Formats: sequence, C-alpha cells, structure tokens
Amino acid sequence: MSEWRCKVEIVRQHNHASDSAAVVRHLDVTDDVHNKLLELLRRVHSPTTALLAHQTDLMLENGDAYPMISANKSVCPDIQYVFRLYYREFKEQYGGGSSTASVYCDLSRKVQEFNDMYSVDNGKSAADMIDGDTVVAICTPLMARAHQLIHESGELVFIDSSGNMDRHCNRVFLLMTHSNAGGIPLGIGITTSERQDCITAMLEMFKTVCPTTGFYGRQPQNGPLVIMTDDSASERNAVQSVWPQAVVLLCTFHVLQACWRWLWNARNGISKQDRPQLLNVLRGLVNANHVRACQSIYSAYQVSAVSKEYPQFAEYLGALWDRRKEFCVAFRKPLPVRGVNTNNFVESGMRILKENVFERTRAFNVVQLFDFLVTRYDNYMKKRLLDVAHQRRPVSAAHVSLHSDQCVPKDDTRKVDDNIYAVRSGSKRDVEYTVDMSVQSCECDAMLMRRYCKHLIAVYNYFYASTADSTLQCTTPFRNILFEVATGRKPHTGWLTALHEPPTASDTAVNFVPDTQSADMDVNSVTAAPEASGEVDRTCTYETADVLSQLEQWRQRMTTLIAEDAEEFVPAARKFLATFDRLHTQCNRSELVSALHNFGGQSGGHGYSV
Repeated sequence: MSEWRCKVEIVRQHNHASDSAAVVRHLDVTDDVHNKLLELLRRVHSPTTALLAHQTDLMLENGDAYPMISANKSVCPDIQYVFRLYYREFKEQYGGGSSTASVYCDLSRKVQEFNDMYSVDNGKSAADMIDGDTVVAICTPLMARAHQLIHESGELVFIDSSGNMDRHCNRVFLLMTHSNAGGIPLGIGITTSERQDCITAMLEMFKTVCPTTGFYGRQPQNGPLVIMTDDSASERNAVQSVWPQAVVLLCTFHVLQACWRWLWNARNGISKQDRPQLLNVLRGLVNANHVRACQSIYSAYQVSAVSKEYPQFAEYLGALWDRRKEFCVAFRKPLPVRGVNTNNFVESGMRILKENVFERTRAFNVVQLFDFLVTRYDNYMKKRLLDVAHQRRPVSAAHVSLHSDQCVPKDDTRKVDDNIYAVRSGSKRDVEYTVDMSVQSCECDAMLMRRYCKHLIAVYNYFYASTADSTLQCTTPFRNILFEVATGRKPHTGWLTALHEPPTASDTAVNFVPDTQSADMDVNSVTAAPEASGEVDRTCTYETADVLSQLEQWRQRMTTLIAEDAEEFVPAARKFLATFDRLHTQCNRSELVSALHNFGGQSGGHGYSV
C-alpha cells in the first residue's frame, strides 16, 4: 500500500434521498416512452400536444398514482426533452436547419416528389432561388378543383401574408376566395423576403402552377376580376404588375384600423375627445352607399371647424381621399364583391394555418413548411369542406334563411329574361330592382354591405328554391360542388339529398339504420328512406317542418268542425281571419307574433278574439 498515494473505499449508499422528486426528474427516458413520443410527433403532433397526449394516457392508466409518476422523467419526460427529440427527428427528415443551398436542394426534391405524385390531379408546385432568396408557389389538387368549380374564384381573390411559421421567419402568402362555406384556398406562396421583386416572382410562378382553367376559366394570365389586400405597398405593387387587368381593392377594416392607430399616436397631437369624431368622418366615407354621398361627406369635413383645428389629419385624410376608389364601398357597386368589403376570409385562413395546422409551433425549416402546407393544410380543408357538404358544420355566421315571411310578395317579382328578374321595392313602390341570378346579384344598396338581400332571396324562393333547401348558403347543388372540390369526384346520386327532399328516380329506399353486425357493409349504399308525409311547402328545418305539418292538421280539423256545425263556427272563423288579416297588413310583425303567442291565453274576451 505504500506505493499508492490514497486509498478509495466504496460505500454503496447514496449521499442524498433516493426517492424524492428531485432525483427521479434526472432519470433517463425509457425506450418505450421515447418511441411513443417519436410516433406521436410523426403523426403530426407538435411537441406540446405530443407530451400532453402522453401525460393524459399516464393519468388514465395510473389514476391516484399519477402525482408520483408525473415527476419521474423516465416515464414522463419534460417539454425540453420532447422539443430536442422533435428537432433531431425533423433534422434527419428535412435536412439542415439554415436556409442554405443544401436546404434548397432538399426543397427541390420535395417539390419534385409532390409534382410526381399529384400531377395527374392538376396538383403542381415550383421553387426557385432569386438573388439568394427562396421562392415557392403551390397549387394542390384541392386548390386546382376550387379554381374550376367555385365561380367566386374568378370574381374576388384575397391575398395576405404572415410570418413566424418556421424558425427562419419565411413569409407565407395565402390566396383565397370566398364562398358560402367560408374561405377556400386557391394557392400558397413562400418567400424568404417581403421585397416586391420576391413577391412578383412568387406570383408569376403561381401562374405557371395554376391550372389552365384557373380563376373559373379566366385563365392564370388574366387573373380574377378583383383582388383585395391590406395596405402593403410591396404586395399591392406586385399584384398590379402581375395582373394589371384586375381591380386591386383595399380591405376597409385595415383602412379604419390604420386610421385609428394614427389618431392614437401621440406624435400626431390629436385630442382624445376628438378622435372618435375624426374616425367617424373616414367611416362615413368608407360606408357611404353612393358616390354623391361620399363626396358630400368629404366636402362637409373640409369646411368644418375640426379640419382647421387639425391640419395634420386633413393632410392624412386628403392622401386617403386620392385613393378613395380603393376602399370606399360606393365605388364598388359595379364590381362582383358580393358585399364582402374586408379580407376577413384570408385572415381567418391564416389563423387556421397557425392554430390548426402548425399548432402554434414553428416548422423546422422551409422544407418542413412546404411539407405541412401540402399535407396537413390540404387535409384540414378537405375535412372542413366535407363537413359542410354533409351539413355537419354551420355554413356561415351570416345565416340567410329561406322561406322567410320577410320576403317580398310574389306579386312584386317578375321574370324579365333568362336569369334576369325585376323586384319592386317595398318602401318605394315606383322603384324596381334588377336581380341577375346568373351571378346572384341585385342592384339595391343593401348588396354593398351583405352577400344576399331580400330581393335576391325572394327571387330564389319563388323561382329556384327546392322545398328541401333551408338556407341560401347550403343548397344541395352547392353541397355537391363542395364534395367534388374536397374529393375530386362527384357524389353518387342521392347521397347529399336533404332529409325532406323527394328522392330521385335512381334513389333506392333502404333501411336507414345499418346492420352493425354485418362485416361487409358498404357505407355508400346507405341512404335515408323518405318520410311518408303530407305535402309540406317551403320546408326550412325539422322544427319548421313540424310546425307546418301541425298547421295543416289544424286546417283539416277546422274544416271538419265547420262541416259539422257551420252556424256556430263560420262567424267565429270569419272573425279570426279578419283579425289575422288586420294584424298582417296594418300592424308591424311584432304585434302579429305577440298575438300568436297570446292566442287563447286569456278568457272573458280580453285576449285576441276568435
């Protein structure tokens, strides 16, 4: 022992507690947990949702023991571990994380794989390097079908961009059109810069990947009739250079929002109490129904005291006035905007991308960004459109009901020519509005601010509507189009037939409840058996159909009572009809509704007479 400087004696005991949370949080993750998290990440989970799913499984499996297990890293890793696993996995799959030539090679490979897989369905993408910046244009098969089948794609297209979707802050541009099912994507672009030349190159590239019948037959070179953007100079200049024939409009919301921020900027010296008044001047210009009214509002402001008090705002408003045709609703009357004056559809599309597709997690690089856009986003839109087609999702917040008693009388509507109708105004009896059903438009002022007006609904009711259609947004033909856009094939006859719609000759009535014991059941063969019911006109919803059916039964019972005792019931029925006619023609609708609610509710002659 004299040859050694020290003696080491090993005592096999820990110098710390071995069963505390501070210890087990440092244990190595087991292979089973590692593989499970890896599989969750490959199933399009983000690191956060993958860990949450695993923790939920642990809680269900272990019950009261979960508080102790949750501290054990070997079975319940921390979020940092999952993020490291996430980036290591996708670095192997998508290449290096920096925007280099090697990443562009990986991106080109992904683009070629996508084109090889979807070229038969008109899906196409392209990528290029311009002065060191990456530019990508995408048109998936679903987007190509939207170009061909959604007629709004040739009328109005929204363009917006957003960043922070990958670690290198590439810009994602979304091209969308509006429809009764919400926004429908027409194309996606990716650039590494917001310079005008990059955006122009991306849009020019999009014209090459867009189908030849793009924009509902207007062709990619011509583009849509109208394009709406926010007030980004580089974006608007690029759009105008690529599609000079299109009318480029400003989103009215962004114009008002920018003005409000300008008013609240302390450097502009606007008093707090005067800010709402000044904003209302611009709001009046934006929402004026006629060009004359718009000019009158601006002229009144120019001679007002507040314009002299704040010359800086007068200069700001003057600059906007020079661009009035871009954002004033009054100038949009001849344009097919269908009452859509903001780009909320594409703003909502961007929110869907960030929340539902990327789940607020940045993509690893531009290669993964491209992959997620052509897979996750396309699948999300497919499911969304199928939900609307199958009436499993509300079509719009602006729900326009058909068969409404607010519609104008049928005598006030007349057919002028094919798809052209004249509808008399309810307030100005010497005025008639022209309704063109080929483009679903009306020349009344209400169409400037909404998609449908009562004149258009009346024409649809009296000349076009099926008794099974309950809303103008979700007719059976429209749902057939959505099904084809989502899947690439037409639904078989009768699949999207509404519950109360009479079956076609090719429909076969089968048992609505499938045999769950049958292993070889074909879901395509299941159709709803038609109900054997009396003829009910203008069926809206299940509840409305039930009320109409009961009214028909009431009419039959009254007919029987009058036949049995005409002397007693005829005077009473005549009095009832006279009262109803008076309330319907001379009073407002609320009094009629109140009368129906209180009918028979009082006795002794104090209620509504029968």
